[in-house]
Amino acid sequence: MNEETAQAATKIQAKFRQKQAAGEVEAKRKEKELTTSAADNEIDIPIDDETAQAATKIQAKFRQKQAASEVEAMRKEKLKSESVDGAAEVEPSDVDRFETDVDIVQAELARPADEISEVEAMLKEKEKEQQQLVEDNSPKVEGMFGSKQEKRPMAVSPAIPEGDEEE
Repeated sequence: MNEETAQAATKIQAKFRQKQAAGEVEAKRKEKELTTSAADNEIDIPIDDETAQAATKIQAKFRQKQAASEVEAMRKEKLKSESVDGAAEVEPSDVDRFETDVDIVQAELARPADEISEVEAMLKEKEKEQQQLVEDNSPKVEGMFGSKQEKRPMAVSPAIPEGDEEE
């Protein structure tokens, strides 16, 4: 073989090996992508009381919307049937049942909001009381917050009036 043929063969071998390596890298990428996508598909939601309550609220809200849309469809159907032939009527007990279900769900959803607002009101009231105590310089508060007043020696403490020290 001459030198040109050897160089050409070397180039061909290099190109072949390059394509082969690129194919292997692509196969590894696809394999890695499949394993990571399988891991991503797994749901990692902790199952505890808070999660269960949230799921219940979501389900209730969904059912509420579903019931409301059914009631709306029934109303439209009723109006349509009344306007077309006027004789056919929708069973009123079904409409009342759906409206009652919606009312029950709304009441259940409103109850936690009321409880939260009660707690917030209590916290605000407590905060106001604490602020009043701080503003009044009450002795109850001296140890609770960092005092803006200078530190006084024990003899001048408000607990021991001046002049009554033991000698």
